[in-house]
Amino acid sequence: MKKIVIFINSYNDVDNILPFIDYILLNNIAKIVLYKAKLSSLSSCKDHLDYLKNTYDLIPIDYEMNFSMFCKGILSAHEKIERFAYRAKSNSFLIPILFLSSILKIVTGYLLERELNRKQIALNSDIAMIDFGKELGLMGREITSHFQNAKIAVVGYLHGFCIYTNIGSSKKDRVVLSPLKKIIIKLAKPTKNRVYCDRYVVGIGQRKSYFSTSMMLNYKKQYLNRVHEIGIPRFTSEWILKYRKNVINPKEFIYGDKHKLNVVLFISNSRYNVDVKELIRTFEELSLSNNINFVYKPHTRTGIDNVGLNNNLKAYDATAISSLELSSWADVGILYGTSIGFQLLQDRVPIIMPRYVHSNSTIFEENDVCIVADNLEYLMNILSSSIEEINNMVNNEKVEQFIKHFVYGNESYDSCMNKFYQYSIYGHIQD
Repeated sequence: MKKIVIFINSYNDVDNILPFIDYILLNNIAKIVLYKAKLSSLSSCKDHLDYLKNTYDLIPIDYEMNFSMFCKGILSAHEKIERFAYRAKSNSFLIPILFLSSILKIVTGYLLERELNRKQIALNSDIAMIDFGKELGLMGREITSHFQNAKIAVVGYLHGFCIYTNIGSSKKDRVVLSPLKKIIIKLAKPTKNRVYCDRYVVGIGQRKSYFSTSMMLNYKKQYLNRVHEIGIPRFTSEWILKYRKNVINPKEFIYGDKHKLNVVLFISNSRYNVDVKELIRTFEELSLSNNINFVYKPHTRTGIDNVGLNNNLKAYDATAISSLELSSWADVGILYGTSIGFQLLQDRVPIIMPRYVHSNSTIFEENDVCIVADNLEYLMNILSSSIEEINNMVNNEKVEQFIKHFVYGNESYDSCMNKFYQYSIYGHIQD
């Protein structure tokens, strides 16, 4: 039986790899060893981890637990220095911090490689799996190198879905740096050979979008044959049903006047070409509307950083409410940069795309499965309509085709999961 080692570090990691783990263990296809970095970073995954423990007796192993005290000390110092180094990129007076940060990165990388070799975590494994993108940073890079040096393939698994279809979806893609800024950035990121996974198992269309942008640090075109597109197991109706029933047991979210339209706005990271002024203006108008019960969900990792919302406005901050609960409550969802749209569509919740809030294009409007608002006035006009009128603005047949293509990869659930397994283990589909 194959042995698969999987690394998890955050909520997104666990949430997206859980359907795969469940499929493997339920069907007794392979043995899985789960590794985690820190308990604190997984505090929001208690339901997920309890499910694995109670159903399959699978408990994550802390691979940092037996690191030397010296290594742990350097790791702790590196984390603290990095907070200052991030500010130093925009403050030349803090440039000396960048020198210290660069030195610590080199030392920390060396120590991590040594500790991983000492612990022999690659021993007797068939493949290792890591949330794709992590292999480009500290710890993920060392983990990837450790397994590749042991001649064991590393698979980057999907941690979500990039809905953008345009190249240059991030503000940094359009920034022209001054010579001083270039020096500062070079100091902050000492040159090291990039380490990539041996293969990637991701969503449909990600080769042309995510893997062709700076989000993947300009992934080399000749490596695109390593990227295997299967669908998004996390948003299949089969998994959603099981997830709601057996994993999170969501409570019923109740808010506002039952006679009004329930509206939830999902806020995305502002660095993805978001017009923050338009977003704030939209937020304010939604808050002042007497026709709706307005709830907003900050980004899971960045919250409402760089948005500068007025906390005195009439709106419910749903940070502590799961997106599944919000999807069950909502009559309408507003989003411009998050894959939670798949969940809304599965729950037959109409999506409004406020195209004026950002300068990207997404799969939702390009496949005609959302209601497009090109200005704030039209958005508010839509929300003054009845639920029935808004539902009629969406073509349900196109939504069905969209879900079948992007979520299932035009396969059944079992076929999609089998492809996930075979691409991960072998890099191809076996006859």
